[in-house]
Amino acid sequence: QRSWSGLVARRLAMRLNPIALAIPVFLLAMGLELLAARARRREVYRLQDALADLGCGVAQQVAGVFLAASLLAAYEGLFRGAALVRFPEGSAWPWLVAFVWVDVAYYGWHRLSHEVNVLWAIHAVHHQSEDYNLAVALRQAILSGVTQLPFYLPLALLGVPTLVYATTSAVSTLYQF
Repeated sequence: QRSWSGLVARRLAMRLNPIALAIPVFLLAMGLELLAARARRREVYRLQDALADLGCGVAQQVAGVFLAASLLAAYEGLFRGAALVRFPEGSAWPWLVAFVWVDVAYYGWHRLSHEVNVLWAIHAVHHQSEDYNLAVALRQAILSGVTQLPFYLPLALLGVPTLVYATTSAVSTLYQF
């Protein structure tokens, strides 16, 4: 019998990046936004700003190839060595815990990123656009994952497997767009 978590584990093991796979959807949504704005005779995109947004998104994804492995290895090390809880294989509990924790932790990280200088230094990239459109969602800093990880590490202690954490984090990023 195949479990849902086993299926997700196999997909991630095949190195499918849900965010990279969603790029065509992001581009389609931005195209639709552009068409809707033109129909309303509004300008929501300036070429230089949109290129900067997309460039930041591409740079973050490319750097993420190298950085994500390190961050996930740190998470996995803590999970294997210090998890306080072990859920049965196929249990829905780690998914529920991860979904709630990732959402709340992201909120905490984002809020603190506006208040703590070292976090703002990394997060400010996202706020440097002069426009407000869907492309701005792609303007992410390369080192955001480094500053976010401490907010997510308690999940490893709570027994949430690395693949569940990684999947939930990716889904969180997708629905934020």
